[in-house]
Amino acid sequence: MTARTSSGCFLGGIANLLMPIALHAQPLHFNDSSAWSEEHWRFEGLEAQHLLFTITVQGDTAIQGQLYKRLRRQGTATIAPLLGDPPPPPVTLAIDAYAGALRADSAEGRWWVVLPGEGDPRLLYDFNLAVGDTLSGTYGDCAAAPIVTSIDASWFNGRAHRRFVLSGGRYLIEGIGASSGLFGYLCQLFEEYGCLQAYTQGDAHWAVLGCGPLTTAMPDDPRDGKAARAFPNPTAGSVTVPGLRPGQRAAVHDIAGRCLATVRVDGHGSIDLGMLPAGTYLLLPLTASGRQAPLRVVKQ
Repeated sequence: MTARTSSGCFLGGIANLLMPIALHAQPLHFNDSSAWSEEHWRFEGLEAQHLLFTITVQGDTAIQGQLYKRLRRQGTATIAPLLGDPPPPPVTLAIDAYAGALRADSAEGRWWVVLPGEGDPRLLYDFNLAVGDTLSGTYGDCAAAPIVTSIDASWFNGRAHRRFVLSGGRYLIEGIGASSGLFGYLCQLFEEYGCLQAYTQGDAHWAVLGCGPLTTAMPDDPRDGKAARAFPNPTAGSVTVPGLRPGQRAAVHDIAGRCLATVRVDGHGSIDLGMLPAGTYLLLPLTASGRQAPLRVVKQ
């Protein structure tokens, strides 16, 4: 008998550990506590616009019989004229407006959006992509045709979510969207540069530094004292993680985010990975707080 744990892993020994497991779409993460903080630069005509805003999810709304989440954009827009000697000083205006409605098709791994003034949904993000696929259609980038170059995993809320790395360095994270912002891949009628700055859900917060990779690992539980480290790393067999007690469980994931198995800490405080083939794995200690970041372990 094989038992499924709350982490989504299987208990059942080496046979289950080495069994190929399909990577299913994770539940999409937006609810009434979700928010995207973004920064955008727009160049429209003879004006430069710098926008700093947060898009928040504010409850349910029905559109054409479908249940959506209502979005609101709040922040500031600084308008800077480009001509004049000297140019007129910039003017900063408050932003507080309806931003549209968002719906998840969880079975298909897609997001749909209805923008202000429009009645029909447009495909915003599609997470049913494979390496080599080109983004196209309503969620495509107008200036280019980005291609999925690789797929790996990002972590938040103790779970792995697929990250689709695109040509040009940008990426899509399943459950969050694009590194260029929530609406970053909708075609614009003017030149625009956007960047996701932060993503928040409930008490959890993830940040982007300089439009770089999203820091998705949960912060260490303050009761743990200091961040855990696995050693030896690389390992030919067992690893030790300080702070884990004998009998405590840890989930083993591959680099694509697939949960392969749940293993237990032995009486010496070690976790045996000897049955794994050589490669890179992610070890997620299953703590009571559920806030332990995954540990990258290389098996030789």
